[in-house]
This record gives sequence, C-alpha cells and structure tokens, in this order.
Amino acid sequence: MVRGLQAFTPKGEPLFAETLDQKNFVWRESELCIRYEIWAGELNAGSCYADPRTREGRLQINPIQACIMPLSEPQISCSLEVEIPEEWSFTTGLEAHRKENTVVLEACSFDRLVDEPFLAGPNVLSIDIPGTPSSISLLVFGNFPVDKERIAKDLGLCCQWQWNAFGGMDVESYRFLLQTTRQKAHHGVEHETNNLCVLGPDKSLGEEGYEELLSLFSHEFYHAWNVKRLRPASWVPYPLHREAPEPLALMAEGVTTYMGEMALVRCGLFDESKALKDLSTWWQRHKFNPGRLAMDLLEAGNSTWIDGYGNGARGRRMSIYSDGALAAFILDIKLLSENPKAGGIQGLMKHLYAHPALRKNGYTLSDYLAEIERVSEKDSSWYLNEVLKQRKGLDELLESSLEAMGYTLSYAFPWGIWEHNLGIRFDTTRNKIVEVATDSPAARAGLRFGDVWEAGQPELMPGKARYTFKRLGISFEVEMEADASKYFAVPEFESMKKLNAGQMHLRKLWLGVHEQFH
Repeated sequence: MVRGLQAFTPKGEPLFAETLDQKNFVWRESELCIRYEIWAGELNAGSCYADPRTREGRLQINPIQACIMPLSEPQISCSLEVEIPEEWSFTTGLEAHRKENTVVLEACSFDRLVDEPFLAGPNVLSIDIPGTPSSISLLVFGNFPVDKERIAKDLGLCCQWQWNAFGGMDVESYRFLLQTTRQKAHHGVEHETNNLCVLGPDKSLGEEGYEELLSLFSHEFYHAWNVKRLRPASWVPYPLHREAPEPLALMAEGVTTYMGEMALVRCGLFDESKALKDLSTWWQRHKFNPGRLAMDLLEAGNSTWIDGYGNGARGRRMSIYSDGALAAFILDIKLLSENPKAGGIQGLMKHLYAHPALRKNGYTLSDYLAEIERVSEKDSSWYLNEVLKQRKGLDELLESSLEAMGYTLSYAFPWGIWEHNLGIRFDTTRNKIVEVATDSPAARAGLRFGDVWEAGQPELMPGKARYTFKRLGISFEVEMEADASKYFAVPEFESMKKLNAGQMHLRKLWLGVHEQFH
C-alpha cells in the first residue's frame, strides 16, 4: 500500500527509522516530515482511490489506509489537506475548510480522523432519508438508476425500524455514502457517523440489484450500533496498529448479517420468501464448507482477523458471516420461543447497547452468555457448547428451529451429476474445480481445488469411468463411479399444511408481524 517511505528533519535532512516490524517504525525525533506514496488504483469501501478526470473522475480517501498513526500520541489533534478540482463537490464528517481547490480537514484525534472517509467528485447526488429524529442522508457518487422517492421511502423504513429496535442512537446526523461502479462490486465499511458502500454494476441497481442495495445498506447501518458503539472488550479502544483477532467477531458480523436481513423483513420491505431464501443461502454455504467440521465459530473469529476474509486453505474454518448468521438465527428462535416478550436476539442486543459500562468498556463472552440467560431465564451453556464450540455442523439445531415455526426441510438437486453424484463444483468459465465434497467419489479419487477438467471429453454419464484432469499443467487420469445424488444438496423449506398455535405465534414473532418488545 505504501511506497517510497522517507523521513526528514524540518530542515530537510534525512532521518533513518528503526523498524519494529512491517507496520511499525520508530523515529527518535520530536519533529519530522514523512513522505510516501499510497496505492490508489482499486476502488472498494476500505481503500483509497484516485481518478483525476475532471468530468468523470472521483477521489476517495480512507485515512485509515492513507495516514501514519502516531503511536506515542494517538489522541493528538490532526489535520489533513486535500487538493481537488474547484468544480468538484466533496463530503466528510470532519470539520472542513475550503479555499478554491484546497480542502483542510480537522480532527480532534487520530481515531476520529481515520473514522471519516473523504469523497469528492464532479457530480454528487444527495437524497434525504426520513424516519428518525436525526438527519440521515444518502450521498451517491456515480450512476444511480434508482427511483429517488422509492429509495428514500424504503431506506427510511429500514432506518426507522433499526432506530426503534435499539432505542435510538447518539448522533445528530448520519450519512450513507455510496460509490457505484460499472463492474460487479459489493463491499461496505461501517463508521460512527456514516457507512461507505461500493456496489455494482450500477445499471442493475434499480431492478435485480435493488434488494442487494437495501441489504448492504441495512447491514452497514446495523453496524452503527453493533461494532461502532457496542463491541468486544478487546476492541476498546480498537488496536489500529496491529491485527485484532477476536472470538466474538461472530457477533460483530454474524448477528449483523442476520439482523441486517431480518430488519428488512420486519419493517415490511422483504417478505417471508426472502427470509427463507436468505436462510437457505447461509445453510447451503454451511453444508458446502467442510470447515464446519474442522473449526468452531469462536476459533473462526480469531482466524478471520489473521488470514483475511477469503477462503484461505480450503475447508479450514467456518464463516463468521454466513455461519455466524445461522448461529444468530438459532439463538433468535430459542429466545423468542422461551420468552416472547423479551424480543429475541434483537431484544438482547438492545439491552446490551443500553448498558453504559458495556458501551464504554466492551463486552466479553461471559457478558453475552449472561445476557442470553437473562432473556431466556435458562442456562446458556447449550449455546456455548452446541453452537459456538461445536464441530459437527448446525443441521440438527437448524432443522428443529424451523420445525418450531412450522416449516419442513427438504433438499433439492438443481445441478448435474458432477455436483450431486461425484461431488465436484466447477468454475464453469474455466472448468476449474472450486470445491470437492467431503468423502465423495471425487475426494476419494484425489481431486482437489484448482484441478482443471480436460475439455473435449464425452459428456459425463452415470457409472464407473475415467476422466482426465490437469494439475500444474500436467495431465492425469482418475477413475470415478457416481454415487446416488447426495452431494451439494440445496436446502428448501415449505410450510406445514397445519400449524399449531405455538408454531403460528413463533412464526409471526420471527417475521415481525407484530413486535413484542418496546
């Protein structure tokens, strides 16, 4: 990210740093000037990006990526000077002063500086979002083929539901910042008074991409409480100078993934079929990932902050997003069934947020389990042992949770013999294997991620046959015999024909047909 790092005295004399590690350096001078370049060629919600074209360009600065942190004085006041074309508009949550093409940003501390992205461009669309006591707005950089009244109304409903569900937020104004792109993109980052999202392709946002737009906004807005104002104790204050592995990352992202979608259901923007579709998607990812049998959710929280958000080694770990969302769903149904008036997992989150000491100092796993016991009025060890620390998969608990609401589970096999009978999923554009099902014919034959099927072979047929693949450019043959359909099955849910009173009531609570907490 950084190139050409150099330090000088105020008189221009070079200074040499003591290198502690690849991210931390020591200069033993009370005053110095540091010069460096940063990479600004990739646009995502956490990056810096610069395109200087006057009419179509844009500038995005995430100070957390651009600025060096003064470890010895993290609370020191900071200023950032940015040059932009005079005809460009800009947005920032910091105090800003502009003179012609120069904008000076002022922050009371480094933490405050790096929590405020700076965006600038020739055309900025601003939309006011109704529904809360505070001023909320949407600022769009790029093409936005979405009905402005529709997004204002829908986003207002979502914000209003979340605002009321948490009992408000200590903020005078809040901004949704959106960068749209021509190519496919999906990324968001939360901040205390705003969130920054990058989404594309822009031409789809008004139609098939509209649900994705709402989901991303809802997820990041939920983070305004769950992460920015309420977070695990090891993240208070957040250690910006190093990685911060945290087992409770599953709460930060899993609960947010789940409640971000359920907020849209409970405010009336998404329906029952969308809620079940989301659940099926998360469950499908869970079943397709052998990491569910290798690492528990608490370990996955630590691992995510160490090796990143990608898959890493295949089948190594669970996901704090989709698997974390399933864990939140299981807890939500359990709490709603045992103490309906307490509001399920959202009632739990509201109570945690209302606790001043936990907002100030952060919460621990013990705090979380104690809150589960308060809401359910029962022991919480089941959640720790059967959900957070288990390595057998969540299928049984998920199925029982669905049954409690009057849904039945079945499995569909929408693809072909490769997937369902041999246990191979391909990247179809390259015939490259992207997943091999555990203990499948493909796994027993020694196939693995990255192997490439030789084009031009006869179409796959049931029965034992030999197939040619390439690995590292070298061809090899394997013999496989298709099993009965059982691999990469897609979970589907249907309502029971007759629901008892308890199932009907629990389903209404889950879908938010009427709210049971205040």
